[in-house]
Order: sequence, then structure tokens, then C-alpha cells
Amino acid sequence: MATYNTQMDRRNKRLIEVAKAMLMGDTQVQMSVKFKVSTVTIGKDVKVIKKRWLDECRETVGEFVSREGGRLDLAINAIMAKATAGKLPYIDRLCKLIETKMKVYGLDAKYVAGYLNEMRQGDNANSNETAGAISDGLRELEGLFDAGTSDGNGNGAKGEVPTIN
Repeated sequence: MATYNTQMDRRNKRLIEVAKAMLMGDTQVQMSVKFKVSTVTIGKDVKVIKKRWLDECRETVGEFVSREGGRLDLAINAIMAKATAGKLPYIDRLCKLIETKMKVYGLDAKYVAGYLNEMRQGDNANSNETAGAISDGLRELEGLFDAGTSDGNGNGAKGEVPTIN
């Protein structure tokens, strides 16, 4: 039993040293000479280290996506009522928050545009209608934002809020 623990301890210490050597840019041959083990052993150690690093990165990215997704959901829910009431500054902020959320989840504009095009070209009539309605709504919103405003607060020239018919 003591031998097993000693072997595991030596291997764990070697893994730490191999990781440091990897970060310093040493090759596997250099590491095998340095640690007096075969290149096959170093290769296995490198594989274990890379897998551990990859797992840590995945957990870190997953935590980030989860945390940021939750924060964006809170912000979206906080302004949703005013945005659905037609207040342009809130609609603009809602669009920005949704864009940010899509980027956090890896859904950029090219992906969404491709998805809408696939839906339009699909055989399902309902999918085509849905994709068309989404695209038409986005074009209408784009036209409103392109028109600009006079007071910088999303209100029209006379303080009116433009509405979509």
C-alpha cells in the first residue's frame, strides 16, 4: 500500500513539473531527459495534463455563460414591460441585451440569419410564415431606428413615440 501511494505521489509531482516545463516551452524529449523517464511516459503525462486543463476551461466557460445568461435574463425581464409598451429607448436596450445574450450563448447574427434563411427555404409552410413574420418585423424595427429622433431619448420631433402599425 505504501508503494502505491509513493508511486502516485511521484507521478503527481512529476505531472506538476511536466506542466511547468510545458509552459516554459520544453519539448517532450527535453522533459524525458530532465525527469529521467521515457518519452512515452512524458507523452502520457502531457495527455493527462492537457485533458485536465481542457476540463477546467470548459467548467470556467460554462460558469461564465451561466452567470452572464442569468444577469442578462434579469435585465431583459426588468425592461420588458416598458419595451412592450412601445417605448423606443427600452426597445433599443432590449434588442442590445438580446444580441448580447445571443453572443454569450454563441448565437451570432450570421447564425440566426442562416437559420431564418433555412426556415424560409424549408418545406413547412408554418416555418416559412414564422420566418417571414420575424424578418418583416425586424425590417420594420430597423426602419424606425434608422429614421433617428430629434431629442435623443427615442421620442419623435413632438415628443411622440412612433408606433408600428
